[in-house]
Amino acid sequence: MGDFNAYLSYSEKQGGNRPSAEAMNAFRECVSTAHLLEVPCNGFHHTWMELQSLQQKLVREEEVLTLEKNKVTDSAGKEGTQQEQDPKSAGSSAASLSRVHEVYAEKTLAETEVEKVLQMLVRNQHKGVEEKEQPDRETPPSRWGDLAEDDEQEE
Repeated sequence: MGDFNAYLSYSEKQGGNRPSAEAMNAFRECVSTAHLLEVPCNGFHHTWMELQSLQQKLVREEEVLTLEKNKVTDSAGKEGTQQEQDPKSAGSSAASLSRVHEVYAEKTLAETEVEKVLQMLVRNQHKGVEEKEQPDRETPPSRWGDLAEDDEQEE
């Protein structure tokens, strides 16, 4: 998923001002609706706050699979890998990995559907163009388009 910083106003990006609660809630709702995972980290869960601190790590979706090998800090402030924090987490680890695969499959399916819709829109646009009368090959096309034709008619 992209970085929320791309949608912040200039003062929020440059001044270090926090985004509005409304913007944060809208982004959180979007993440929840898309069934994306929030990876535990220091401070806030989303990148627009994490980028303001060099001590906090950004975690991309591809890195979720290797998360257990990396040191992380959970929401309770405990640092360590998931297995170090909870030795009985092997089962939940498999469940988490399964959920990551589910999310990836859903994301891939959604991207495929979006691509199909875009292709259909392009086909529909071109379909209308093909049905129009073909231009006269002897008359050179004007760089001014219809405006040039209007000028010729007025003369």
